[in-house]
Amino acid sequence: MNIWTLRRFEASGKLAFDALIRVAVVLDAIEAFGALFPEPEFRSLDEVIERPKRQRGKRRTVVR
Repeated sequence: MNIWTLRRFEASGKLAFDALIRVAVVLDAIEAFGALFPEPEFRSLDEVIERPKRQRGKRRTVVR
């Protein structure tokens, strides 16, 4: 990892996702990312099929 990337992160708290992953690997903290994205618990394939589908928002029309 570039030292300037690390210094910018320390100063601003902003970091690209791939750089964040590299920091986590170096600090041996990569397993904590698993808790951020838990897998849904299904007991059967029918539960997967029957789960409600996500609705998308309506598109906005641009008025010019």
